[in-house]
Amino acid sequence: MSDDADHPDDAPPVPGPGQLALAVGASFLVSVDERRGEPTSHTFGPLPEDQARCLAGLLLNRRDAVTGAGPWRCAVAGGSRSVALTQTS
Repeated sequence: MSDDADHPDDAPPVPGPGQLALAVGASFLVSVDERRGEPTSHTFGPLPEDQARCLAGLLLNRRDAVTGAGPWRCAVAGGSRSVALTQTS
């Protein structure tokens, strides 16, 4: 507790003039499941939407970013790969 009883240390900050605001867009996780003998799963992110879609397209061997949320599938040497996006915020 601070010396001033009207402003305890654990009080939430009060926004006021001159406060900085940060606009944060939606974040996405990129989930990858591969079936090559032993199944494996990886999750990347959180990433901004444009980066998540670009990564998903790269993992699927596509020239363009993907649309929608997936899951998308593609063949890979010795098996298959599935990629999906999940919005986190």
